[in-house]
Amino acid sequence: MMHTKGTLTHKRWFCALIVAVMLCAAALPAAAASYGTVRNPNGGSYVNLREWGSYSAPILTRISVGATVEIVRTDGDWRLVRMGDAVGYMHSAFVSLGGSSSGATATVTVGPLNLRETASTSARVLTQLASGAQVTVLWRGDTWSQVSVNGLTGYLLNSYLSFGGGSSSGTVTTPDANATIRTKNGGRLNLRAWASNDSQVLGSYASGTRVRVLTHGASWCKVQVGGTVGYMSSAYLVFDGGTSGGSSSEKTYSAVVNNPKATQVLNLREAPSTSSRSLGQYYNGTAVTVLGMGTQWLRVRVGGVEGYMMTRYVKVNSASATPHKTVTNASSSYVNLREGPGYDYDIIRRVTRGEAASVVIPYPTWSKVIVRSGSGYQTGYMMNSFLK
Repeated sequence: MMHTKGTLTHKRWFCALIVAVMLCAAALPAAAASYGTVRNPNGGSYVNLREWGSYSAPILTRISVGATVEIVRTDGDWRLVRMGDAVGYMHSAFVSLGGSSSGATATVTVGPLNLRETASTSARVLTQLASGAQVTVLWRGDTWSQVSVNGLTGYLLNSYLSFGGGSSSGTVTTPDANATIRTKNGGRLNLRAWASNDSQVLGSYASGTRVRVLTHGASWCKVQVGGTVGYMSSAYLVFDGGTSGGSSSEKTYSAVVNNPKATQVLNLREAPSTSSRSLGQYYNGTAVTVLGMGTQWLRVRVGGVEGYMMTRYVKVNSASATPHKTVTNASSSYVNLREGPGYDYDIIRRVTRGEAASVVIPYPTWSKVIVRSGSGYQTGYMMNSFLK
């Protein structure tokens, strides 16, 4: 009997301990979720979500540029992210950190507006909000915001919300700025309802059309054409002052493939990585058009296909073609060096106008650069328009 009583007493004590631990755990605040915005510095409208952190990993699905994803963890240069039921890896260059969680309110400007379960126009609609409806902003991203309204938590498109002034994450307000549409081969440029190639087309405008730039982002600009406000791809806008959001006005150079051995082939890669998908293989002497110079990679066009080739295996036919640039800014004495290719990445430091910067990887709008810092060097990203 003594043994049985002791056992029961021990069980009661153990159960009480477990309950206490559970109560303490329940009292702890939940860790704040970390979010990011999907970007594509190569200019594409989507980014591949992969099974593991490698460009050679199988593709699970495609996620549109501008979508908000939850960042589960960071594994080296790759981030494990979640969007709805999809969980996989994206390279850190394609996921911009940030967004604010101020708890401020916002007002629906155009209704009825769908409140979505996740940050996607294909996500389930939780409810519809009328014009003038007030919501509490839990997290504000580049294109989507997570909000709370009437006991529901979901996502709304920023383009249909008024935040009471200020610019959304990832953009820089440029009041009264102007730009000119410059498209390849003189084609028309779509004005879209929000910053996505999947969104509604509000109008289509010829190359040479003047637009008013309301906010300037790395991939998309909010613009006004006549009385219509919407979004246009930054890559096809030339801003007053001579800067361009994309490659349409960049200087190009002729070059040829120059492998160490005549029997070898050089891969044209989808992204600047030796594990990225090969778009073609080329022998010595193949003509190449260089769109962007970098110390490690060149952004090139071969037979109408654009991609990346390793710099050391390409011979450029111009002595003036160089990845070594000078930092310039007509409106400020410095340029911010950022952790990633976008305005919503953290600032590493300010680089004084006139300093030298070497392009490591030349992306279409932002480039990865290296600058001197004291007795050493720092690597980060700058917009191409600040590198001359």
